[in-house]
Amino acid sequence: MPCPPPIPVQPLCPPSLQHLLLPCPLPQPSNSPCKRKKRSTPVTSVDNDYGTNVHALCTSNYIRKIILKNLSTDAKISKAAIYSELKAKQKGDYVVLCSQSSLLFTSDSTNYCVGGNTNHLCYVFEL
Repeated sequence: MPCPPPIPVQPLCPPSLQHLLLPCPLPQPSNSPCKRKKRSTPVTSVDNDYGTNVHALCTSNYIRKIILKNLSTDAKISKAAIYSELKAKQKGDYVVLCSQSSLLFTSDSTNYCVGGNTNHLCYVFEL
């Protein structure tokens, strides 16, 4: 059932009292169930120290475990090991990136994870 049109707000200060220069009360917020609801997503902080709070950037615990299991001191070796295990154990296609600095990314992937150690971060996205 559609919502009814909004009710016009009547002035809260009667015209007879406006000459007194008193502040008028503000209109109260509407409790209508049809009112626009603000939706927000929880904000997750990521610490600068690699690996301390990075697990908050994972939608797949399985991918997270593969990343953490295959981390080495070298980003190139980590990338190859993570990709190899994903291809061997999963049916999907993946993108694996490892970098010594954090990356900004935008993705439509529903399965992704970021994990790392003190040397580098690895990003995995399922295509």
